[in-house]
Amino acid sequence: MAHLSRFPFCPHCNEQVIPDTESCPSCGKAFGAKVLARWKAEEPPHFGSARWALVSMGLDPWGRRVGKAIVGTLTAFVLYAWLVYATSAGPANGLEALAVTGLALFCAYDIWAFTHGRTTVIGQERHKANLPNVGWRTSGLVLDVVLMAICANLLFRGI
Repeated sequence: MAHLSRFPFCPHCNEQVIPDTESCPSCGKAFGAKVLARWKAEEPPHFGSARWALVSMGLDPWGRRVGKAIVGTLTAFVLYAWLVYATSAGPANGLEALAVTGLALFCAYDIWAFTHGRTTVIGQERHKANLPNVGWRTSGLVLDVVLMAICANLLFRGI
């Protein structure tokens, strides 16, 4: 009997699929090589590489793992910062700490959404995971990483 981890999962419906298939038998949506072939036939690459486009649409397993690792690390850091903040005897400014924590967790969610093919948010605009939005989604990812670094620095310094 084959081990379950040898079979990939559809990035759209999370059903198990047979390796090297072009589309999911459950939901019928294309993934992997078929998406790249359609992209190359319909429109030229306008931003980044084909692999980056797959990461942006949540179709790259390595990209999903990295996204989960970043979110897990940031969430653990925020929880640790709150523990240190709650036990410290310094001046308490809970509103600033709450605002920075909320922004950091939103950035973590947006990074997760980018690597898992979910809709991302830049300001008031929402960008779905499709090929024409790869550029906007990537600029939003860069903004999220910068904001996340600023929030982590503020939490590390104790606000």
